[in-house]
Amino acid sequence: MKSTYFLLLILLTLSCKREVSLIENVYGKPVFLSSTKVDIPIDSVTINSYDRLSTYIHNNDDYILAYNYMTHALDNFNVNKQTVSHIELMSEGPDGINEILGFHAHSADSVWIYSTNIISLIDSTGRVKERINIPSLNDGVPLIMTNFSICTSKLFYNSDRNSLFFLTLSVRNEKDVFFVTEFSLPDYSTKTYPVNTIAEKDFRNDYGWKQAPNVTYTNKTVIYNFPVESNIYVIDLESGKTSIYGGKSRYTSNEVSKLGPNFDMSGGEKHINENVHFFDILHDPLRNTYYRLHLDGIEYNAQTDFRTTYLSKDLYLMVYNEKFEVINETKLDSRKYNYFNCWGMLSKGLFIAKDNELNNDTDFECYQIDIFNIK
Repeated sequence: MKSTYFLLLILLTLSCKREVSLIENVYGKPVFLSSTKVDIPIDSVTINSYDRLSTYIHNNDDYILAYNYMTHALDNFNVNKQTVSHIELMSEGPDGINEILGFHAHSADSVWIYSTNIISLIDSTGRVKERINIPSLNDGVPLIMTNFSICTSKLFYNSDRNSLFFLTLSVRNEKDVFFVTEFSLPDYSTKTYPVNTIAEKDFRNDYGWKQAPNVTYTNKTVIYNFPVESNIYVIDLESGKTSIYGGKSRYTSNEVSKLGPNFDMSGGEKHINENVHFFDILHDPLRNTYYRLHLDGIEYNAQTDFRTTYLSKDLYLMVYNEKFEVINETKLDSRKYNYFNCWGMLSKGLFIAKDNELNNDTDFECYQIDIFNIK
């Protein structure tokens, strides 16, 4: 009888610990979402699906700058005028950019590009104005990528601090340790900010391909979250303090199941499809709100093509106010939108590309997006 009692006590304790690892939501005044369709005609060298992009405003027009891997160029979409132009990149020479792992468009004439251990600043013609070799970073390496199965971690230029920000990965005692590096441009000095979860997690060994945090930025904060859980973490750059907020969905699971380290390709695909995946937090500075997309899990069948199954998953959009209170959660149309990081913030709201391969209404002569806004 005593052994039964202690077993129940242990199970209850473990259950409580799991619950505490996810912060509960606080709800604000609800808002409604509206959407606007924009179709931008494209030319023969423009593609309509991108996984690396950035946005900026020039002369009051919204621009989407997207990396075209087929032409090694930046396709520059004017959303207001519905036109596209191109910034052709050189692969070699003094203006050479041999790869693009991520980039940040600060303005039309100031685009920061990350290649392996090198950050280049180019102008609107593709000319390199500055090139920085990233020094040793406390035994860490920059981790800048937009990978649908691993994480979304972006490069950012902070104009208030004249610094570049990026996620950094270090391996210590056979565990992955993450921190954000602030790289000061005036003197090349660095400062770091720890990136942790509320409950310790072994990302390398427990969660399949979901092995790193999503990280985005404002001039005042670092905002991060993990694909495997619903929590939202915000670092205040002045105080260094980290605040944690609940980001739970009403409709989906809010935590990913564990997968041991010794999995094969089929096991990894099954884990990706059957579990929820939380993407990066996007800040709307004009309305001081935040958006986050996440995918629900779906039943996995090894006989069905992985990509078809993945692109059939349900996509949800959550909106938070300036206090990270939940003010909207909406299930978006299925099999319509791009699930490979083809979204971003415009002055008009959050845009998402509509080039899901299972979307029967895709117009391949246009770059098609929906822009979501609160009202």
